[in-house]
Amino acid sequence: MSDYVNATGREVAATLRGDTWTVIVNGKATYQVPIAAIYGD
Repeated sequence: MSDYVNATGREVAATLRGDTWTVIVNGKATYQVPIAAIYGD
């Protein structure tokens, strides 16, 4: 898995802590995504 997010036309910051990605879009919207949701485990 790479350490970047493809976010054309948006400002995005993503950090991985433990087994959860925290993604902040345009400094406003925050999403927390477990790795299991990405891999389907």
